[in-house]
Amino acid sequence: MDTNRISELQEIARRVRVGIIDGVFSASSGHPGGSLSIAEIITYLYFEEMNVDPKNPKKPDRDRFVLSKGHTAPGLYSTLAQRGFFPVEDLKTLRKLGSYLQGHPCMQHIPGVDMSSGSLGQGISGIKALGFDEVLEVAVGAEMVAYKEGLELIEKGFLPKE
Repeated sequence: MDTNRISELQEIARRVRVGIIDGVFSASSGHPGGSLSIAEIITYLYFEEMNVDPKNPKKPDRDRFVLSKGHTAPGLYSTLAQRGFFPVEDLKTLRKLGSYLQGHPCMQHIPGVDMSSGSLGQGISGIKALGFDEVLEVAVGAEMVAYKEGLELIEKGFLPKE
């Protein structure tokens, strides 16, 4: 990945973090820490790796993203908004009465969400229910995969080095 693309992804991740903070602040409720902790990885996935189309969020050959820890929904919502699935301004309606952006992702109401989630650990059963047996083995080690991928991103300079 060239340095220009890394800079672009860093800027998108910054905007994702701002969206998380805006949404959680407007709601006066939520889980900012967990949401902020996934900003870089989810930005990389949605803007570099995943085959998704905001204009056609249900296209059959799309990649699916399952957020097992549903309480980090503000991170997913902000990423989806930055990717164009819905207006960024809607992030400020997080958890408001009548908003489609509630505390946990809901696939019936939010474009780009493939599985409603909430309880921790739902991810693997959700992947199985979606019919993705071939990724079940990878999903079992998803935290390790994400951790290794995170390290790789750090080595490439995408994530801030501490």
